[in-house]
Amino acid sequence: MTAPSDDLVLQGVGFRYRNAPAAAVAGVDLAVRAGKFAALIGPNGAGKSTLLRLATGALAADAGTVRVAGLDVATLSVRERARRIALVPQEPLPPFRFRAIDLALLGRTPYRGGFSFDGPDDIRKATEALARAGASERAERPLSELSGGERQRVAVARALAQDAPVLLLDEPTTFLDLQHRLSLFAVLRRLAQDESLAILTVSHDIALAAQFCDPIVVLHAGRVHAQGSPVEVVTEELLREVFGVRAVVQPHPETGAPVPLPWEAGAG
Repeated sequence: MTAPSDDLVLQGVGFRYRNAPAAAVAGVDLAVRAGKFAALIGPNGAGKSTLLRLATGALAADAGTVRVAGLDVATLSVRERARRIALVPQEPLPPFRFRAIDLALLGRTPYRGGFSFDGPDDIRKATEALARAGASERAERPLSELSGGERQRVAVARALAQDAPVLLLDEPTTFLDLQHRLSLFAVLRRLAQDESLAILTVSHDIALAAQFCDPIVVLHAGRVHAQGSPVEVVTEELLREVFGVRAVVQPHPETGAPVPLPWEAGAG
């Protein structure tokens, strides 16, 4: 029997916050295979960030299972989960007096004892993670001296230093300009393909996701509304039904990826 691959698989996952009138997430089936860079899109309040927290085990699902490489995340310790799933959250980075290498070294926490210091292997892993994220030249620079795009790459390096086969990102391009958004997504796609990582990012930039990600999963009112390739998912009908906008969707002249051109809101 072959060993299970390092996939992230959610089956029938549901969760309801206490006193909430409805479930935040209900009956979600989702799989991100090793070597794939997937996007999770949907309107505000659709349950995207909640789903990421369920995937990491930070929230315990009320129903269904989350598995990594065939292992039920709910049965793993915090340290074991951190060795299998890395998260780049929305929260601000640590104080800017940190150097880039200091932040990357935080990713080695799951492999150290409670009061141990960074060892040679930790430093090597953190340095390699900065290189993999395209941030090695910033290793000794304080975060306060880095641009938003550079800091986001360092945040990715911290996650990569965990040596986890699954990487989750919660809206990593929110505060980045167009150049840095394109650059970061290109890095993430390369990491998925070259290192067989399973990467899932939450994104509000549908055009960017359509250009770099496959599959795309659409979450609406806590449920999976659609999932598949960009061409299958990013359609004029879906943009109207899920996002409430009228749009023209055209193929990109170079890549063929669907490019949505919205022109009117309130079309739902």
